[in-house]
Amino acid sequence: MRFELRIIHVLAFATPLLLVGCASAGPGQLHTQTSDPKAVDARADNERVLRGLTPGLVVTLEIDGEKVSLADAQVLMIPQSKPRLQPGELITLTGTSQGKAVSSVEVPDQRLNVQESQGLVILEKRTIAAALPLPARIDTLEVRLPGKAGQRLDVRDSIEAFCKTYPQAPLCRPGLR
Repeated sequence: MRFELRIIHVLAFATPLLLVGCASAGPGQLHTQTSDPKAVDARADNERVLRGLTPGLVVTLEIDGEKVSLADAQVLMIPQSKPRLQPGELITLTGTSQGKAVSSVEVPDQRLNVQESQGLVILEKRTIAAALPLPARIDTLEVRLPGKAGQRLDVRDSIEAFCKTYPQAPLCRPGLR
């Protein structure tokens, strides 16, 4: 018991002294140092990212049952796609130029939906977004729903709008029609 009292007395006396010893005499000076700024070539800085991009047609499709309509289409720089094998229902998008296939991509058809109150539901109306690489200029987008014949959508206006804004883009050069 005496030992315990001594520890309490020591702590009671030493604690205020420790707190006083930790207090500072006034505001301190904060010093920071950085290197001198130097210009970075934007092309060199982003070269690796830019090498992985290719012009692509990014589309938004409205699907109502078997009817497909083009809600929006824009040419943007997109990541180069790698073929992927994915089980399930896929929508195939094929870009064509004067009837010849130029590029194709498959995206999942999100018509199967699990809803809490209803369980598994098949959606007749849905919106699908996809990015189709454009190694050359296309005039038509063929959309093939799972198990259905393809439907053709005219995308010339979207391609022309892009080429008016960016005539220097490789996609817009005369040889890539």
